[in-house]
Amino acid sequence: MVFLSPKICYNALMDEDKTIKIKIRLSEDNTEKIQKRTEKIPKAVEKPRTVLKVVEEIPEEDEIVDKFHKNIPRVPELRTTPFHHEKEDVDKFHETEMPKIPKHSHIENYKMFPEDHHPKRVAPIENKKEKVETGRPKIAIVSLTSCEGCQFALLDLGEKFIELMNKVEMVDFRLLEDEEDAGEKLDIGFVEGNPMTAANKKTLKELRKRSKLLVVVGNCAAMGGIPEIKNYRKEKQTAKHVYRYIQGIENEPIQEVDNFVKVDFTFPGCPITAEEFLAYFPMLLESAATGKTLPEIADKPVCVECKKKGNRCLLLDKKPCFGPMILGGCDAVCPSSKMMCQGCRGLRPTGNVKAMRATLKNMMSDEEFENTTEIYGLRDDIEEREK
Repeated sequence: MVFLSPKICYNALMDEDKTIKIKIRLSEDNTEKIQKRTEKIPKAVEKPRTVLKVVEEIPEEDEIVDKFHKNIPRVPELRTTPFHHEKEDVDKFHETEMPKIPKHSHIENYKMFPEDHHPKRVAPIENKKEKVETGRPKIAIVSLTSCEGCQFALLDLGEKFIELMNKVEMVDFRLLEDEEDAGEKLDIGFVEGNPMTAANKKTLKELRKRSKLLVVVGNCAAMGGIPEIKNYRKEKQTAKHVYRYIQGIENEPIQEVDNFVKVDFTFPGCPITAEEFLAYFPMLLESAATGKTLPEIADKPVCVECKKKGNRCLLLDKKPCFGPMILGGCDAVCPSSKMMCQGCRGLRPTGNVKAMRATLKNMMSDEEFENTTEIYGLRDDIEEREK
């Protein structure tokens, strides 16, 4: 739409050699405005030679819309009846128009338009690998609350550990597992860590039911380990060292695995001695398969291994050491580093606690003795032995 102002009309009329072509929308309002504005043109130009020609009239909007609609091809009316009620038409359409689809087991009973108008959802087919029975003994190494240091000790064996595991079927091993444990029966269940939480205790009891033999791995599972130190302190005070707010925090006393289930064999130590695991593992497999008597770790003190390594006895230098009353098998790793044995492998069956106390009286106070025995949970065993 173009509005002609007086200035535009005047300039146009003054130019004698031009014919101005304009498009205007004809309406009563516009014509009145043009007449009023043209009346104001000066008398000097009353007889203009320039002619205003209306080349094209622009129709009203309604006319444009109507003309547009007339050119649109007619579309058949949409169905008002629900499509699924016209079963005959649907079946005919499927027979003639739809491509034939080969039948598959998972869509064989699928209906395009069931009576209840709701197509059934077909669950996707899961590509589950069928487990092949190998005939090898099945084992699982299960973690409770722990640092998993004993499991890393096994991995430190490298190829020796891999060769050993090739003789069995590993059902569960947290550090290496690829698939979830299906809960199948086991020949041997190995457990590391403390059963601190309700979930830990449930896992432990289920493992016991599944396993022919339950083997404890490491000091935490066997004796309570370092976490048991909190048993000798005020529980709330200990928890506040870790958590700012202790409400809702499970803070039960630390208990060994044998307080909840029967234990068949124990690998002691913090961490365990990996070479010792290699030596006793075949014997345990044989016991699980045939029911033979379980092996036992030889009752010998740490002192025997110190002598083999040529270490000078710390007691001779008036330095405290629990070696004489502690079960050997650790290769005397602590005394070899000039550090006293603190008893992570537990008391020997024939260890003489009273004689050890008497020997250490001149080297450490009773309080120091008790504090040292608390480190690996040895204090409970000593108190039980001294009764």
